[in-house]
Amino acid sequence: MTNDEMTSKNYDLLMCQLCPWGSLDVWHMIKTAEAVDMDMYTLAEVLQNQAEQWDINLYSDNPTTDINALLNDYILNQARQDIEDLTGIDIINDYDVYFFANYLDCPLQYTDEAKKAIETAIKEKQLKKDNFNNYSLYIFDEMYINFEDKE
Repeated sequence: MTNDEMTSKNYDLLMCQLCPWGSLDVWHMIKTAEAVDMDMYTLAEVLQNQAEQWDINLYSDNPTTDINALLNDYILNQARQDIEDLTGIDIINDYDVYFFANYLDCPLQYTDEAKKAIETAIKEKQLKKDNFNNYSLYIFDEMYINFEDKE
C-alpha cells in the first residue's frame, strides 16, 4: 500500500469516526432545520435531547438512528402540540401522522382523512397561517395544506 492510499484510508476512517452519517444525511438535516427557522445551536441541542429520549448514542461509530429521524420526530411533536392547541386535533393519536425513521428525505406519512380534517378545522376556526408555528407550517407544507388567507 502506498502512502497516498494509506492516507486516504486513514482519512476515510477518521471522517467516519467524527461524523458517521453521510453528507446527504447532514445536508438534508440542515435544510430541514432551516425550513423551520432553527439555528444550528438549537439543532445541536435538539439532536442531543432527542437522542437521550430515544436512548441512543449520537457519537457511536455505528449509529442505529438517522439524524433526520431525530429532527423529524422533534418537528412533528412541536407541530402536534401547536395544531392540537389551535384545532383540537391530535395529528399523531387521531390520525397516525408520522415520518419513517432511518430514511433520508422520507416524506411525511398521512392519510387524506387527516388532511381533510385539518383543512376543515382550519376553515371552521378561521385560522390563518400566522396562527401556527414554523413546525406546524412545515408539516402542513409536507401535507400540501394551503391557506386561503384573504385580507
